[in-house]
Amino acid sequence: MAYQNLRVVEIIFTPPLKTRPLEGTNNKIKTLHKMAYGFRDISSSLNLKL
Repeated sequence: MAYQNLRVVEIIFTPPLKTRPLEGTNNKIKTLHKMAYGFRDISSSLNLKL
């Protein structure tokens, strides 16, 4: 019984999955979106470099 309670507490306090790679991708998309502001079509904005 005590082992089960300890396992529940361990599950509650373990940190969730790391989201750093996803945050980096979102940041790149936001930067690209800001750089492309004002372009009329996608083809001219695809020539931008990060």
